[in-house]
This record gives sequence, C-alpha cells and structure tokens, in this order.
Amino acid sequence: MKIDYKRVFYIVLGAFILGIVYNYFSPNGVKLLSYDHKKIITAGILGNDTAAEPKQIHLKDAFDLYNADVVFLDAREPEDYKLGHIKNAINVYADDFETYRKKLENISHDEPVVTYCSGSDCDLSIVLGTKLSRLGYKKIFVFFGGWNEWEKASYPVENKQ
Repeated sequence: MKIDYKRVFYIVLGAFILGIVYNYFSPNGVKLLSYDHKKIITAGILGNDTAAEPKQIHLKDAFDLYNADVVFLDAREPEDYKLGHIKNAINVYADDFETYRKKLENISHDEPVVTYCSGSDCDLSIVLGTKLSRLGYKKIFVFFGGWNEWEKASYPVENKQ
C-alpha cells in the first residue's frame, strides 16, 4: 500500500489549525503564549518614558488601563466618591492625603496607578499624582477627563445614585 504524504500532510495541517482555533475560543483553552497584558498596555501608553512624573492621559487610555486591571485612585472628597466613582476605584482624598495614605500600602511602587477627580476643571488628581511621585511611585497616570467623562461614556461605575 502506497502512502500519500501530501494527503497526510493536509490532514495533519487541518487538524492542527482546527485545534488552534478551538483552543483560542475555548474558555478552558491552554495558554500557548504567556504575556502580561498590564505591562503591554502600560508600555504602549508610557512609551520609552520611565520617569516617575505623572503622565496625563485621556479617556481611551484610561479605559485601556482599567481593562488591564490597573489601580484607579479617586482623588475627590469622600462625599463625592460615595455618590459615584469608577468601579473598584480607591478613594484617596488628595487634600487630606495623610489620612488616606494607609490605603496605598498594598500598591507596589512599580505598579501603574491612575488618579482622577471630577474632570478637567479639577486639579486634585494632579495633586495626588505629584504626591505619589514624591513617594516613589514610578508609573502614575492622571486621567484628565475624570469622573465626568467616564460617567458620560457609560463605563463601569459604582454607587451611582
């Protein structure tokens, strides 16, 4: 019996492609390539800039960082935070920083952090970003549009009343 290597090759190739496609779409698929999506996204936003100075970002970059599970810090007053904030954000009121500083203990200085306040007319996020920079945090992003822009875009929020 003669083996048709061409046919065998196509069957193996077809099975391989089918397996890769199934694995890609399967929720229990095997990770073929390991990567840290948080590092990739922040590297794209940071570029080659490794300075600790806060970098201003806009809505699209803020949402990309949010989807990469980056920590968001709400620099507004606690009353404003209670009325509504970005989902999973931590309230660190910039004007009373020493009282809220303890909330930063579990955040690595090497992890990216996004600060925000009400919007472009509020400077609390810049104040908080500067304080974090002085404490040695290296990847600080100030979300310029803040809560107002985030809410307007209908992105995930908590405690919206």
